[in-house]
Amino acid sequence: MASSYATSASYGGQISLSMPLDGGAVELCKELGRRQVDKARLDYELVRIKECINIYKAGFQILPASPFYPICADIIPIAAAPSVDPSELLKSDESSTSSDPLPVDISESDVPEPKMEEPSPESSSVSSE
Repeated sequence: MASSYATSASYGGQISLSMPLDGGAVELCKELGRRQVDKARLDYELVRIKECINIYKAGFQILPASPFYPICADIIPIAAAPSVDPSELLKSDESSTSSDPLPVDISESDVPEPKMEEPSPESSSVSSE
């Protein structure tokens, strides 16, 4: 009896190159991706600010030694600061023994306008010829 045994090996490969005919589609896809990333970042920041405000409204603070302190470090609750009428401040200064001033609301009319000095003619470095 004769036995027949045959082996064969076949190897192949394929290389494909794909190029878009219109580069505008790629740029549009990139722009949409950038917008989605920007929107997600804005959503994150708004939720972060809102939650920090809720923490402050509830009367809590985050311990500065906590790793989570930087999350709300840039949120400053100014609405909770008491406002005092200047006339009340003068009355309380006379009656109190403390030298610590109370916070006072200053309107824009109380703030002096900065004055700009005009340059003097002798300080000019440009010479006329």
